[in-house]
Amino acid sequence: MKRFRFSSRGLALMALVLAAVLAAPAARADLLYPGESFVTPDTSALSTFTTQLAGEVTAITPSSGPSNITGFMYSGVLSDGAGDLAFIYQVVLTVPPTNTNVTDVTLNGWAGAGGFGPVGPSGQPAGSAVEAGYSPSLFFLGAGPGTGTPTFMNRQVSGSPIDFLFPTSGSNSIGGAPGAGGTVSKLMYVITKATTWQNVGELVQDGGQATTSGFAPGPEPSSMVLAGMGVLGLVGYGLRRRKAMGA
Repeated sequence: MKRFRFSSRGLALMALVLAAVLAAPAARADLLYPGESFVTPDTSALSTFTTQLAGEVTAITPSSGPSNITGFMYSGVLSDGAGDLAFIYQVVLTVPPTNTNVTDVTLNGWAGAGGFGPVGPSGQPAGSAVEAGYSPSLFFLGAGPGTGTPTFMNRQVSGSPIDFLFPTSGSNSIGGAPGAGGTVSKLMYVITKATTWQNVGELVQDGGQATTSGFAPGPEPSSMVLAGMGVLGLVGYGLRRRKAMGA
């Protein structure tokens, strides 16, 4: 899979774009708990996220079914300097799917992510919600402002994946069907209290599937330490066992 990391100059240029459009007053997005959905994603929660920590552009490649989507996924990680990270995504189609439109952008790696909200409406644990939506004006340098607008969001009961669903026709759609609105999506975002990030596989769907990659929350430092302790414990057990057998 072809992946392009932003250079320091590219990051600086993108930061200029971010700074130019993040002028609205601070606001918080609606909370998206595991097993919940939005009919209308929020559009106003990125105003405090002015520091970019990571960014990349990854090719979108058809993988299964009738899909012939070709293009790029732009993804990045922003910080508000107060302990929250915003994971941002934008889809750009270079060869729109023939006679079909994108129906779904599937973001993986969100199981266990959250940090917001009281106990959820269906009894989800407090702090298990993320904040999610799209920006009507923010965009990646190189992608430009998009027209493809998600109208529905869904998060699986396990917490992952998070799906951004798009209309299949009309001015807010993206793809190659007659009457499609364009070939670039609005910038989508998911906000969490994660402190690290990692690269994971993502899907762009139009009846078939195309694969790409983007950023998602990474293991928290405490869990990484515990995992390391577990490995050391296994190694120690193996050494003791070998010594006992040799005695």
